Amino acid sequence: CELIALSPFSSKTAPPNLGLGGDWELAYTNAPDILGIRGGPIASLQRVGQQIDVSKGAIANVLEYAPSAWLRSPFEGIAAADRLQQRVLLSYTAIGSRVELQLLGTEFRAGKVLGVDLSAAPPLTLQRDLSLPFGSFEILYNDGPTIRSATAPPVLLAASSWF
Repeated sequence: CELIALSPFSSKTAPPNLGLGGDWELAYTNAPDILGIRGGPIASLQRVGQQIDVSKGAIANVLEYAPSAWLRSPFEGIAAADRLQQRVLLSYTAIGSRVELQLLGTEFRAGKVLGVDLSAAPPLTLQRDLSLPFGSFEILYNDGPTIRSATAPPVLLAASSWF
């Protein structure tokens, strides 16, 4: 791949955090496991992102849902901004440009429900002391505002601050 040849990262040398830290919103993928997420009859998927904390070696894959249109319409005035986030909690280690993932658990965070701001409420976290392998990805390109990773299928992330 041409991007691999142009990458400043090698399997033996890379900056300690690969420039991964921060909030990232999914800009492109053709991954069927992501494209297939719709949310079901009562919610629809609004956005997908990652929140990466380099100091903790932690990644949260964030799926943000809003009420489905049929459910929201009777309450349009108060439910238009309702949101719920599901987070897949991961730890990671970077070896060169490759990032190995371990599954830690999941978490649910309410934003607004029927117009009431619940963002200060503690999240519902389902986590065990056991971690499981969750795959890996390789950083091909990172210019700060965008990251292109090598996975099958490919993923493109854009810097974001919506979390």
